[in-house]
Amino acid sequence: MMVKKTLFLFLFFFSFVQAQFAQQTKMIFNKTEDIEKGRELQNLLDNKQLDSLWNLMSDNFKQAVNGIDNFKQLSLSLESKLGAKLNILDEASFREAGAVSYYEISRFENAPSLTYKWVWQDSIIVGLSITPTPEAAESQYNNYQTKTELSLPFEENWYTAWGGDEAYLNKHIQSSNQKFAFDFLKAENGEVLKNGQRSENSDFYAFGAKILVPGKGVVVKVLDTVQDNILGKVNEKVPPGNHVVIDHQNGEYSFLAHFKQGSIKVKEGDKVEAGDLLGLAGNSGRSDVPHLHYHLQTQIEYN
Repeated sequence: MMVKKTLFLFLFFFSFVQAQFAQQTKMIFNKTEDIEKGRELQNLLDNKQLDSLWNLMSDNFKQAVNGIDNFKQLSLSLESKLGAKLNILDEASFREAGAVSYYEISRFENAPSLTYKWVWQDSIIVGLSITPTPEAAESQYNNYQTKTELSLPFEENWYTAWGGDEAYLNKHIQSSNQKFAFDFLKAENGEVLKNGQRSENSDFYAFGAKILVPGKGVVVKVLDTVQDNILGKVNEKVPPGNHVVIDHQNGEYSFLAHFKQGSIKVKEGDKVEAGDLLGLAGNSGRSDVPHLHYHLQTQIEYN
């Protein structure tokens, strides 16, 4: 029995969420004590020590879950549907604005994986969500071998925000036409923000960073007039924002999206080589922070 996406969801509301983005504070990732604290909370849940968890929860948390009896009933119901936990796929933590978030992604007998997110402040649990990892879309290209000789479309150090074959690593996996896409963010010294703050696009190292041609071809489509978004806002009218499509002349097309407005240096019909400058990374289209979206496709048009 597979667990449906609508099976179960804890949504324990916490008041500091908006403040996290309003305050200009630095994110700190994977501190040892935060990982250990998160593991302790998760172990209490896994071992059904629910009274101990209840005593660590904020009043708002308790009110949202509608009492200890309801909390226990929900926990037991979830356990009966999921079956035994088979293994932990990944874990991470980060600090921001005085709060700590810890994620555990685990695989179960009756579910591909679930993501647990714990949030605490001053050792008081203020949030917990339990969500099924999205199911991967069907695709005829699961075993596809790329024809084009490709290189990374940027210089220096970037990291993969979303990408890979596992659903918990790549949000694109839900979409059949972007299942193998990547989102990249530029980083320096392990940080994506210049001064630990995120009030405008220029606070990100990615904004204005050079984007390069990933493989030899001909530019067949350019859009360069879409305004960059305000942080946290997205443009649903033009999802790819400013973008470039390159025909590799073998049935493969490189699609690069979310360029900075007015920054694209090529035009339709240009012949390009790997490493040539395409433009600058931006935050246009369906994008809430500056980054580069990249995928291969089998036609010119985005769909």
